[in-house]
Amino acid sequence: MPISMTQHAPQMPAEAYEQITANVGAPLRESDGFISHAAEITPDGVTVTEVCETREGSIIEPAAVHIGGRS
Repeated sequence: MPISMTQHAPQMPAEAYEQITANVGAPLRESDGFISHAAEITPDGVTVTEVCETREGSIIEPAAVHIGGRS
């Protein structure tokens, strides 16, 4: 059953999100079970939602550790 995971990174600037996606965007799209990735960038930070076939297919948790956020 597909799952969605949402991560909010308060006060993350758009530039930081763009840098992270430049490094992990291709591996994310190529990962087993990937369905979709969407981000909302606001003055309050960045919110990312992923939909994957399984929790193991998500990169939100590893990326959250990289940026100091929590999933």
